[in-house]
Amino acid sequence: TCCSAMIDGAWPVLAVVSFAGGLFVPVDQLGHTFATIAKFTPVYGVGEIARYPLTHDGNLWLAALNVVAWTTIFWR
Repeated sequence: TCCSAMIDGAWPVLAVVSFAGGLFVPVDQLGHTFATIAKFTPVYGVGEIARYPLTHDGNLWLAALNVVAWTTIFWR
């Protein structure tokens, strides 16, 4: 079906966005420029919120704002 094809095509994009947002590697280990760019990706806020109970590090307000902004953009 058409929806299945769209979902299958989204996996590579999702992987790239996940890496760019610091989901798999902390962005502060990849340099200042990359860390700045990562804050504007869709997965950054989700990753920060998920890691916070373990690390108690990060800005929860910025992460929540990121999630709200991207949810608003993608909401249909």
